[in-house]
Amino acid sequence: MDFSVMQKGLKNLGGVISRNSPAILTGLGCAGVLGTAILTGRATLKAQAIIKIEEESQRERDIDSSAQAKYRRTEPLSPMETIKLTWKVYIPPVLMGASSIACIICANSINTSRNAALAALYSLSETAFREYKEKVVEEIGKNKELKIRDNIAQDRVINNPVGDRTIIITGYGDTLCYDVLSDRYFKSSPEKIRQQVLDCNEELRNEMWLDLNDLYYAMGLNSNKLGRQNGFDLDKGYIKIEYSSCLTPEGQPCLSIDTDVYPKHIS
Repeated sequence: MDFSVMQKGLKNLGGVISRNSPAILTGLGCAGVLGTAILTGRATLKAQAIIKIEEESQRERDIDSSAQAKYRRTEPLSPMETIKLTWKVYIPPVLMGASSIACIICANSINTSRNAALAALYSLSETAFREYKEKVVEEIGKNKELKIRDNIAQDRVINNPVGDRTIIITGYGDTLCYDVLSDRYFKSSPEKIRQQVLDCNEELRNEMWLDLNDLYYAMGLNSNKLGRQNGFDLDKGYIKIEYSSCLTPEGQPCLSIDTDVYPKHIS
C-alpha cells in the first residue's frame, strides 16, 4: 500500500475521531458505568468467597489448637480485617469507574470549550451583521431599507404559506401575524404586541435575562424547543420587534414579526 494513501487515511480517521470525540467519550463513559457494575458484582462474589474461606480456616485453627479452645472465634470478621482480605479484588472495578468518570468529564470539557468558541463566533457574526445593516441604512436610506425588509418578509410568507396550518388564536386581536423565529401564524394586534414587548423589556431590565418562551407566553403563544434553548441578554440590548407588512398567497394581509436583536443560545 502506498504510504501517502495510508497517511491520508490515518489523518482522515484522526479528524473523524476529533470531531466526534465528545460522543465517543460519552459512549465510553456509559459503557464504563455498566462495566463497573458488572466488575463490582463479580468482585463482591469473590470477596464473599474469600471471607468464607478465611472464617472456616479460623474456626479450624481454633478447634485444632486445644490450648486456645477457650478462645474459639464466633464473631464475623471486623471491617478492617475484611478490607485487608478483599481490597485487591475491587481494584478492577475502581479503575473502571475512575476511567468512566474521566471520560464523562473530558466529554463535558470538550463540549464546554466548543460552546464557548461557538458563542464567540456568534458574537462576531452578530456584530458584523449589525454593522452591515447600519451601513446599508446609511447608504440607501431608511425607507429603501424598510422596503427591502418588507420584500424579504413577503418572500418568507410565500415560502411558508398558511395552507392547512393551525392559526393560533391569542384573543388579543384579529390581525394575522407571522412569527419568523418560530415559523408560526397567530392572530393578535400590533398595539397589543408592542405592549407585550414593553412588559418583557421591563422584566428583562430587572432580571438581566429573559427566555424566548417568556416572550411567547406574553404574546399568547405556546412554548417550544427554540424558546427553551434561547433567550435575551440585557447586555445585547432590549427586545426590539421589526414589523413588515405583506400578503399571503391567498391575498390576506399579514404582519410579519421579527426581532432586531436575535435571542442568544443557552450554552
